[in-house]
Amino acid sequence: MTRLESFPFIRRTIWSNTGFANLRAIREYIEDYEPRFDPTVTLLTDSSAKPAEQPPPPSNLNHPTPKYYSVSAYHDLYVSGELTPLAVVQAILPLIRRDTSPPGTYSTGWFDSNVELILAAARESTLRYKEKRSLGLLDGVPTAVKDEFDVDGYKTTLGSVNDYTNKTLSEGESVTSWPVRKLEEAGAINLGKLSMHEFGLGALLCSNTNTK
Repeated sequence: MTRLESFPFIRRTIWSNTGFANLRAIREYIEDYEPRFDPTVTLLTDSSAKPAEQPPPPSNLNHPTPKYYSVSAYHDLYVSGELTPLAVVQAILPLIRRDTSPPGTYSTGWFDSNVELILAAARESTLRYKEKRSLGLLDGVPTAVKDEFDVDGYKTTLGSVNDYTNKTLSEGESVTSWPVRKLEEAGAINLGKLSMHEFGLGALLCSNTNTK
C-alpha cells in the first residue's frame, strides 16, 4: 500500500476512535433541532456554586492599563520605558508554568514552557528597547504556539503521548517551523507550546474549574 492509499484508512480510523462516527446513530434525535451559531458554554459544576475568584493582576504590572493588552499597547509601553518585555514575562510565567508546585492558574492551557529560552528572549528584547533598536511592532510581545509546530527546545507531540519532533535535520540545525521562526525574527517572545486535543481531534467541554 502506498503512502497516499493509506490516508483514507488513517482518517477513517481516527474518526472512529474519537467517537465522531457515533453521531450518525442519533440522527433522528437531532434533525428536528434548529442549528445554533452562538457559542454555548456548558458548566460542569453546580450552577448554584459561587464563581471562581479571578487572580489579582501581577504586582509588577502596577500601571493603569487595560486588563488585556493589544500588540500596539505593549509596543507603546516598551517604547516609553514604562514597561519592559522582561517584566511582562516574569509576570506571566508563574501563571502558566506546569512544573511549579502548585502549577500556575492557567497551566492546563500550556503543554510546556522552556523558561531559560523565554527569559533569554525577553532580556534581549528589553536590551533592544533600552538601546533604541527595536525590531518593530512585535518586538517583546508575548505569544505562544500550538503543539503541532516544531520549535527549538521543545518536543512536538500533536497532543499525543508520541514524540513527532523532526529528527531528520543535521545536528545544530534549527527545527523551528517557518511561521514560528518569522515571529521570533520579529522579536515576539514565544512563551511555549499550547495544549491541544490529540491530533487536533476532539470536542471541548467548558468548565469554570481548573481541570487537568
